[in-house]
Amino acid sequence: MIRRVLPLLLVCWAACREPSQQAARPAGPVHTLGVQAVPGGYGYLLLRGGKPLIRQPFVPAVPGRIPFPDSLTARRAGELALQKLEAGEFPPALRREELQALWPAGTDFPAP
Repeated sequence: MIRRVLPLLLVCWAACREPSQQAARPAGPVHTLGVQAVPGGYGYLLLRGGKPLIRQPFVPAVPGRIPFPDSLTARRAGELALQKLEAGEFPPALRREELQALWPAGTDFPAP
């Protein structure tokens, strides 16, 4: 009898504990950013809990399939998208003006 009742009591006890007594969620970022090489340049990847959420292999807000010219520009665009995502904006749309501000000097920004 006690073998049947004891597990049930333990489950009830665990469910009724105060939130401060329950195991805390591990600290750390919910969203992370990755930069990846794509044919002709770079793109970024936003992850949620380690799983892909947004894969952006091309420059958003411009027509065509144009990759970012270098990994730094892709990272900066990804960081901006990540900031918007963490501020509650979904999808984290990047405007053409925001991307132009991130674009490396001496290279042409893709035409509309």
